[in-house]
Amino acid sequence: WECPACKGKVEFTKQLVVAEAPKVLALHLKRFVFDRATLRRLKLNHAVYCPMTLDLPVFPEGGGEDMLPYELSAILLHSGTAHGGHYKAYVRSDDPRPAPPTASAFGAWYCFNDASVTELPAEEVTAMFEDQGERAGGVWGAAYMLLYRRANPSPNAAEDNAPGDLRAEVNADNAANRVLRQAYQVHRAMAELQLFSSRTAHPTVTLSMHKLETLAALLKRAVTEVGGGDDDASGALAEGRVRLRRYGSGTRRLGAPLAAPDPNPNPNPDPNPNPNPNPNPN
Repeated sequence: WECPACKGKVEFTKQLVVAEAPKVLALHLKRFVFDRATLRRLKLNHAVYCPMTLDLPVFPEGGGEDMLPYELSAILLHSGTAHGGHYKAYVRSDDPRPAPPTASAFGAWYCFNDASVTELPAEEVTAMFEDQGERAGGVWGAAYMLLYRRANPSPNAAEDNAPGDLRAEVNADNAANRVLRQAYQVHRAMAELQLFSSRTAHPTVTLSMHKLETLAALLKRAVTEVGGGDDDASGALAEGRVRLRRYGSGTRRLGAPLAAPDPNPNPNPDPNPNPNPNPNPN
């Protein structure tokens, strides 16, 4: 390094000091490298075993050394190559309630894999931290980021400690997600019915219906949509003159009529009904 004072090349030591210990310590394992010999990107898959607890040394301004304990909270894993792959995460539960009897001594861990969230078996969690062999190597060989949470009586950071703008953004996201979820629930309960009729200006009418709507109510709405025609001008149906039938839009062929289920079915029909109760009339 060229000293600006003496204008000469001198040996030097470069040091990076963290001014304040974070509540969540993110450790990034540099798995992806560039091989200058082959001019290719490579992924390093060797296992790096990490402890459940980590003591981080801190050096107060007044001198001395203190140890600040951290606990592993999440493991981010990558499977694949340096050019692509799949990501998932193992996350430790911070539920303050007592762990279930089936949980390991290292707490309850969950696997977040796309839309699937499953609890890891206790024996798998135990092997992950106690077995340094092949069984745990798959996890620690795929781990590329570790999240350690500073150990304290209350692992969850208080809401007041979050910056106001961040808290407002999270609340807005939660409100938007609630609206989207409600709209999704309504969408799941609805269906679209296409009506084909020669009595309308447009031969196809799309009718939105609730999946629990009765056939009678659906029939009334369908007649209202396509027009009453020769029926009562009030929209009332003429009994036996209107019905819904299946229709193949591709083949343009009519199918069987839609029929409501019989409210009073006969559980024991007579297999041989006799229309004539007196077989030997005089």
